[in-house]
Amino acid sequence: MSNPLLETWNTPHGVPPFDRIAPEHFLPAFETALARYTEELDAIGNNAEPPTFENTVEAFEAAGRDLARILPVLSSIGSANTNDGIREAQSTIMPRLAAFNAGVYTRADIFERLERVRASETSALTAEQQMLLENQYRNFVRAGAALDADAKARVAEIDEQLAALSTGFGQSLVRESSDYALVLESEDELAGLPDSVRAGAAATAAARGEQGKYAFTTSRSSFTPFMQYSTRRDLREKLWRAYTSQGNRDNAFDNKARVTEIVSLRAERAKLMGFDSHADFVLDDRMAARPGNVIDLLDLPFTGREEDVADQFAAWRLAESGDEASTEALLSSAYEYTILASAYEADPNDEHASDAARAVNYLCYLYGSDPEQWDQLVDDEPLTRERADQCEDEWDGLRVGWRQLLADADALRP
Repeated sequence: MSNPLLETWNTPHGVPPFDRIAPEHFLPAFETALARYTEELDAIGNNAEPPTFENTVEAFEAAGRDLARILPVLSSIGSANTNDGIREAQSTIMPRLAAFNAGVYTRADIFERLERVRASETSALTAEQQMLLENQYRNFVRAGAALDADAKARVAEIDEQLAALSTGFGQSLVRESSDYALVLESEDELAGLPDSVRAGAAATAAARGEQGKYAFTTSRSSFTPFMQYSTRRDLREKLWRAYTSQGNRDNAFDNKARVTEIVSLRAERAKLMGFDSHADFVLDDRMAARPGNVIDLLDLPFTGREEDVADQFAAWRLAESGDEASTEALLSSAYEYTILASAYEADPNDEHASDAARAVNYLCYLYGSDPEQWDQLVDDEPLTRERADQCEDEWDGLRVGWRQLLADADALRP
């Protein structure tokens, strides 16, 4: 029987042929890819030639391509269109993969070759080649290649256990997300929801055998638009509580025991690797470098603005529930945008409304909740340009440019 996972994908842009892939294809494809990967690794480790960038670093980078192509397909289907067969494949494959990877990155023969390349060739390498060499070397070290035999074996055991626990965690989350639904029928229950959201909810309900009704689940594609547009606080509370209690309902999908074990194993692994905590271990090769830098960055936008932020949240609570002292306003960030956009009479059926609401939220975030301040900033061209440049520097990576945010906000002004 042919296996589409092992074939060349003659599809637009090389997209996996999902219509031909079945759960029973994954395990045979995984085993074939694993055997090929092992052969490639053995060829590197057993090479009698002196180690060079080409026969060690480049060869290692090129190894395992079949496996790297198959695994994302399993992950995608497991997240978006799972079933019992896919879950069984994940439960079988992921622990084996973790054990295999532990073996790859603790192979003394390949690690020794990397060390020799690192000691002899770096001056002749390009900057890109040096980065690739250092990344590979660091990955081996972070996997425990430099540890003693006992510690190395324990890290491998932990990684295998974590793979099984993480797979179980994700599967339970997906199954619980599919299991729960807030089913609505009356027009009053649908208050505030635009036509596009209603259409999606009707399709979800029909797929669950609830013809003529509207169903909202705890998946983000269903949860977020409901929280953004619904004006029924009681129904938002029901969906919000279902969403925030996933994995914590003492049912078949409960994840508390898994979380406890995952945290314990991560802490043990971090100690074995010479770090104070799992956070220190994870951030060691990231830009932030240490947990304290992450906290400082998260606190930065609010430093010196604590009173403004408190006033803003009080205004949101008052607008949403009539009680500015409420500690359970049940606001998602998307719903905050909707409240702020209401000052500009945004139409929720307008495809640009969410971007415009985001613009209003951003203006409020930077300058406070007084619309007259926004008007002055939008009308004052020199100040706007100056502030735009500052914000683009400070908030690099924002999806919508600052000038577009101002334009969207200005376009919604009554």
